[in-house]
Amino acid sequence: MKLNDTITFVGKTYTVTEIFGNCPEAAKQLGIVLQATITGKRGATRLLQIFADGTRRTISLSGRSEVEYAI
Repeated sequence: MKLNDTITFVGKTYTVTEIFGNCPEAAKQLGIVLQATITGKRGATRLLQIFADGTRRTISLSGRSEVEYAI
Protein backbone atom coordinates (compact mmCIF):
# COMPACT_ATOMS: atom_id res chain seq x y z
CA MET A 1 0.00 0.00 0.00
CA LYS A 2 1.26 3.47 -0.84
CA LEU A 3 0.00 7.06 -0.81
CA ASN A 4 -2.92 7.88 -3.11
CA ASP A 5 -3.78 4.20 -3.61
CA THR A 6 -7.50 3.52 -3.85
CA ILE A 7 -8.83 0.78 -1.60
CA THR A 8 -12.28 -0.69 -1.03
CA PHE A 9 -13.39 -1.33 2.53
CA VAL A 10 -16.85 -2.71 3.37
CA GLY A 11 -18.11 -1.74 -0.09
CA LYS A 12 -16.88 1.88 0.01
CA THR A 13 -13.94 3.42 -1.84
CA TYR A 14 -11.22 5.31 0.03
CA THR A 15 -7.93 6.98 -0.88
CA VAL A 16 -4.82 6.44 1.24
CA THR A 17 -3.77 9.92 2.42
CA GLU A 18 -1.08 9.09 4.99
CA ILE A 19 0.87 6.02 5.99
CA PHE A 20 2.34 5.93 9.47
CA GLY A 21 5.91 4.68 9.89
CA ASN A 22 6.76 2.21 12.58
CA CYS A 23 3.81 0.99 14.63
CA PRO A 24 4.11 1.59 18.36
CA GLU A 25 5.11 -1.49 20.38
CA ALA A 26 1.61 -1.77 21.86
CA ALA A 27 0.10 -1.94 18.36
CA LYS A 28 2.60 -4.59 17.29
CA GLN A 29 1.62 -6.71 20.29
CA LEU A 30 -1.98 -6.62 19.04
CA GLY A 31 -0.81 -7.89 15.64
CA ILE A 32 -1.09 -4.59 13.75
CA VAL A 33 1.42 -4.42 10.89
CA LEU A 34 0.30 -1.18 9.18
CA GLN A 35 -1.65 1.93 10.08
CA ALA A 36 -2.79 4.59 7.62
CA THR A 37 -5.25 7.43 7.23
CA ILE A 38 -7.85 6.97 4.50
CA THR A 39 -10.37 9.46 3.13
CA GLY A 40 -13.66 8.64 1.42
CA LYS A 41 -15.23 10.34 -1.59
CA ARG A 42 -17.41 12.53 0.62
CA GLY A 43 -14.57 13.47 2.97
CA ALA A 44 -14.95 10.83 5.69
CA THR A 45 -11.55 10.32 7.32
CA ARG A 46 -10.70 7.06 9.08
CA LEU A 47 -7.74 5.31 10.63
CA LEU A 48 -7.06 2.02 8.82
CA GLN A 49 -5.31 -0.76 10.71
CA ILE A 50 -4.11 -3.90 8.98
CA PHE A 51 -3.37 -6.96 11.10
CA ALA A 52 -0.87 -9.76 10.43
CA ASP A 53 -3.69 -12.22 9.69
CA GLY A 54 -5.10 -9.95 6.93
CA THR A 55 -7.97 -8.51 8.98
CA ARG A 56 -8.57 -4.79 8.39
CA ARG A 57 -10.23 -2.38 10.80
CA THR A 58 -11.19 1.27 10.41
CA ILE A 59 -11.87 3.73 13.19
CA SER A 60 -13.73 6.98 12.47
CA LEU A 61 -13.08 10.31 14.17
CA SER A 62 -16.13 9.68 16.37
CA GLY A 63 -14.71 6.32 17.51
CA ARG A 64 -16.96 4.03 15.47
CA SER A 65 -15.10 1.02 14.15
CA GLU A 66 -15.75 -1.46 11.37
CA VAL A 67 -13.91 -4.72 10.76
CA GLU A 68 -13.36 -6.62 7.52
CA TYR A 69 -12.09 -10.14 8.20
CA ALA A 70 -9.61 -11.87 5.91
CA ILE A 71 -11.04 -14.77 3.95
